[in-house]
Amino acid sequence: MKNNRTKLKKIKICFLINCFSLGGAQTFLYNLIKNLDKKHFTVTVISIKKEGPLYKKFKKMPITVYSLNVNSKMDLLSIFRLYKLLKIISPDILHTHLFYAHLMGRLVSICFEFKTINTIHNTLHYGKIKKFLIKITDFLTDLNIVICHKIKNIMIDEKISRNDKIIVISNGVDLKQFRTKLLKKEKEKLMKKLNIKRYDKVLLTVGRLEKPKGYQNLLKSVALLKKHYNNFILLIAGEGKDREIIEKQIETHNIKNNVKLLGQRDDVDQLLKISDLFVMSSLWEGLPIALLEAMASGSVIISTAVGGISEVIKNYDNGILIQPNSPKKMAETFLEVFKKDSPELIKMGKNAQKTIENYYQLKDKIFEYEKIYLSLR
Repeated sequence: MKNNRTKLKKIKICFLINCFSLGGAQTFLYNLIKNLDKKHFTVTVISIKKEGPLYKKFKKMPITVYSLNVNSKMDLLSIFRLYKLLKIISPDILHTHLFYAHLMGRLVSICFEFKTINTIHNTLHYGKIKKFLIKITDFLTDLNIVICHKIKNIMIDEKISRNDKIIVISNGVDLKQFRTKLLKKEKEKLMKKLNIKRYDKVLLTVGRLEKPKGYQNLLKSVALLKKHYNNFILLIAGEGKDREIIEKQIETHNIKNNVKLLGQRDDVDQLLKISDLFVMSSLWEGLPIALLEAMASGSVIISTAVGGISEVIKNYDNGILIQPNSPKKMAETFLEVFKKDSPELIKMGKNAQKTIENYYQLKDKIFEYEKIYLSLR
């Protein structure tokens, strides 16, 4: 592969994404671009919406970054601005992420000869109109990459795309980053900063504060847990439009002393190391990077069995699965884990790490994408 690559001219890849907000698709794209072999690929990124929280991170990389500065769904001139930009960039491949980027990328591709790739990051929880638009424009894309088999099956069953146009490449994480140990002094310092007592059980969840993450059910489960066990704290790392709603729910359930909203954090790897449990209460998902990161750190996982999660978690082997919308069952599972012997939990955490090591390492996923880009030139 390397000998062949050196003879090839650099491939120009333009990534198109909805926005630079905080989310799994954006995290994936950042990791992909950061690790692509720059000797063989030239990268440009275009965001449809205005600058978001991750804009500065993308700008720090040795790539060109643009924004179409769209702030309204009725901005009909945005596709013309995209057309003009792509004419200047003249990419070999346009690789889109998230719905509006897929749609705009497909429509504008009519005017160009580049190859078009879409990475589908969720289980197409769009609604009928958006699904219809993705379906009728599928002929304009060369390849759909999905992050779990669940998404592929939905696309085939609902005739959104053909089997031969869909490839599964799951998300991946850097195992080394999450295997490093946190020194005792650093751990104590972080716990003190977060006002966590030494004897508290620490639950952690990571994700934007929005409906898909199922925080309403999680907070109900915390309220139920509190009736039987009070020495615990739930850390919620993330930000989003539902913050005020969640704050009101915390007050309503009288669990203010047991829940901390941490906002957006850049030290999730450290938060994982002070936690006893990693929790996902999602109503729908693709394959969340936050889950893979928790597994890479050796955390004990309790998660709803949605999207591609059940493709990764084997119940009571490398984590525990429960059905979505079941706060009572989640509370019971918390208590069950609190009562388990340490060796059993340690084994579960090690099995989770092995799963990442064998199937979900970032370097392997980057290599798969590079092979696809080379095959399309």
